[in-house]
Amino acid sequence: MPNIYLEFLQRHYIGRHKGVIDGMIELNLDTINGNREKGVKENKLLWLGLRNVIASKKGYNGQLMIRTRYFSKDHSEMKDESFKDEIIRATAAFKPLYEFLIEK
Repeated sequence: MPNIYLEFLQRHYIGRHKGVIDGMIELNLDTINGNREKGVKENKLLWLGLRNVIASKKGYNGQLMIRTRYFSKDHSEMKDESFKDEIIRATAAFKPLYEFLIEK
């Protein structure tokens, strides 16, 4: 799957109604080990920080998103309705990553 990103948002709520983002960590999975072909530098500390935040999430509002970005220039099939099958496959492929991320 191309361009897999993890995004973690930490929020607080004003009067329990309006959510305000206090912090955000977003990283491309290539950041963990780096990817010379894509020009992505290694940053294991960012990965360790994200894992720590997820593992110790208690008593605050945190949201983890696993995302992938498809760029139309790289995926001409996006113009076809059969692309929905790729989206379903991609979503199912996130499950092992999610289970790994929530391990303690």
